[in-house]
Amino acid sequence: MTDTKGEAAKDEGEASQFFQAYEQSKDKPCYVYDVNVKGNARTKRYLIDRELEGARNAESLSEILDALLVASSQLSGLDVFKKCDLFIDVGPANRPEAVNIDVTVEEQSPYSLDAGTYVQGGEASVEGSVGLKNVLGHAERLEAAAAIGNERSNTYHLSLTQPRFRGTESVAELGIAQAIRSFQKHSSVTEKSRGLQASVSNGGHSFAYELAWRELGDLHKRASKTIRRQAGHAVKSALMHTYRLDARDNVGRPREGHFVKSQVELAGVGADSRLLRYIRSEVTVQKIFSLPLRDTALCLTGRCGLVVPWGKADEGPPITVADRFFAGGVGSLRGFKNKGLGPQDRRMSTTHEEEAEQQSGGADGAGEEDDGWSSKTDVLGGDVVATGAAQLTFGLPNRVLNVLGVYGHLFANVGTVATLEECLGVRSFAGTLRASCGIGMVIPTPFGQAEINYCQVLRAKDDDKVKRGVQVGLAMLI
Repeated sequence: MTDTKGEAAKDEGEASQFFQAYEQSKDKPCYVYDVNVKGNARTKRYLIDRELEGARNAESLSEILDALLVASSQLSGLDVFKKCDLFIDVGPANRPEAVNIDVTVEEQSPYSLDAGTYVQGGEASVEGSVGLKNVLGHAERLEAAAAIGNERSNTYHLSLTQPRFRGTESVAELGIAQAIRSFQKHSSVTEKSRGLQASVSNGGHSFAYELAWRELGDLHKRASKTIRRQAGHAVKSALMHTYRLDARDNVGRPREGHFVKSQVELAGVGADSRLLRYIRSEVTVQKIFSLPLRDTALCLTGRCGLVVPWGKADEGPPITVADRFFAGGVGSLRGFKNKGLGPQDRRMSTTHEEEAEQQSGGADGAGEEDDGWSSKTDVLGGDVVATGAAQLTFGLPNRVLNVLGVYGHLFANVGTVATLEECLGVRSFAGTLRASCGIGMVIPTPFGQAEINYCQVLRAKDDDKVKRGVQVGLAMLI
């Protein structure tokens, strides 16, 4: 016991002597004489030297120490090291003002394998990816990914990512992709695209360019006239800017903080007559207030978006269902079904099919009746989307549910999906709004946020697809 106390006192004394010596010499002239690196079996030496440039330019011990703290953070940001230790050692005996820097790194495995699930637009998908990291020694990452949805959507993507691009805080990415997005269930069409995308991200900002050949086809035999007019080939050449700020204390169930995400897209960069030409903007904001009641919070969420064509009216393909906005369902506008509101067009039908529909109660055998979805119309999407939600979250009086992260909520939703013409004027816009309220329970899962709600629809249009009473669904985290 006495030896332990003696050793502790000795350590404290040595630490005190170190800090005293540091305080006396921290502002005296000092420079880095040499840098020794160990453990970089694959990583190129220039990557490490680049991050230590600030330390090499320092002129005092305190400046060197500050620069090493920055370098440690930047080296960790490369995401290729399990461990990165930096030490200051004495320099040569004939150079009393010099110090050496010893860098010891432990590299991560160059191989990665990931898998997961997600829900987007009412479609559940399974995704997987394989990656090679830092194989060439430049901290690069090559990744091949695939995602397959339960409604025949799929995506295949190959990307090359470079963190700290050219020594900056930016992340550069170049990728090629092939994607199939199925709109068959609600809009009788499928979108196929092949192309490339290049992006540079820094902090919360991301700038990207996309060039893709798109085809809207595989029309259902009863696709509406509007959908048929949109079918065909087009070229998308677009510049995009995305900004994201997340200051919430918890993404799954925030109790305070705020969130902002905005995206602006300019399609039609170039002179080809087949280019899609539109400007698309979407903003999502969220503010959470902590309430004095135990384990309660008020969450206010708003989303608005607008897409408009530009250029000559007869120039280029029209804006299609693939670029318009939708709403409805858990996580969007509760009390309405997925894509359950907004512009629609009647599907084409034959006399024989109409008779079959009457005999079967309106179903056409396409699998839509199990969702309660009418097979008589195609959803076209809107030029304008605006939704708002007020959500009062609270803990449940059950320890097991609390441990699992399950909580209750009271909610009120309002929103619309409409054409631009319908929203010209305050009165016209107000006339398109729908509203709902209710109470429910939220269950966090690996697939997203599962909600079991009891909904009361307060305002709807005759052709809306509503879900009064119990509504169960999955919502993606924003």
